[in-house]
Amino acid sequence: MLANFSDWIFENTEAFKPGPGLFCTAHIILMILMALLIVFLLVFAFKHPVFARKLGAVMVILMAALRLLRMILQVASGAYSVAEVLPWQLCHFICFALLVIYFLPSSRFSLPILSLAVLGGTMTFIFGDYYYINVPSFYIIESVYLHFALIGVTICYVASRRPKYNWFSILQVPIFLAILCGWASIGNAILPDHNYMYIQKNVLPFNLFPGYHFFLTYLIIGIILLAIVAITYFVIKFIKSKKAAKIYTAKNVEN
Repeated sequence: MLANFSDWIFENTEAFKPGPGLFCTAHIILMILMALLIVFLLVFAFKHPVFARKLGAVMVILMAALRLLRMILQVASGAYSVAEVLPWQLCHFICFALLVIYFLPSSRFSLPILSLAVLGGTMTFIFGDYYYINVPSFYIIESVYLHFALIGVTICYVASRRPKYNWFSILQVPIFLAILCGWASIGNAILPDHNYMYIQKNVLPFNLFPGYHFFLTYLIIGIILLAIVAITYFVIKFIKSKKAAKIYTAKNVEN
């Protein structure tokens, strides 16, 4: 029993049978659940901003604590070096960055963190191969929760803080992403057998433009995701404006 529990905690892949792979039934169900969570939080969090702020605080603290525990366990297992568990990946880095900005009084520099949390959370979750073994190990459960939390915490932050951004804030997003790519490149140089932030080779199950660099595929997907976020934002803004107009009209009729 102890050996099995140890295998589960440290993800000893040799102790488990191979899993069903990417886009299996469990993965599809989780993607549907993530979509439902996003819709629910967009409605619930904006209606209850005070509770949303508390919910986001719990989620972000738990997310960072579980990731820190995972890092400690990875080194303790002997399968990873200290250098390997450093936050070279985008989602790994954003996990701790989101924890910091969530409790800061100012939201002035929060847009790049929130934007990349959404980008990393959706991209890595959709294309993350969590099913290479047939048992959901601690590492897999922690990683799935992290990518759920990146989205959930971002929605709670925006709903409870209602931050206002300008063009300078928007410009921070590509600059911060470029800095993270440079940071990941340092990790790839130190640990040449790794592919941090997936800039060494394409990890997607497809390439939209086989004759060109796979970065173009990343760019197109990034634009699509940002467009979805923008559309969602404007739809919410339109609904709120319509609701405000109805309330205003009703008050005028009463008067």
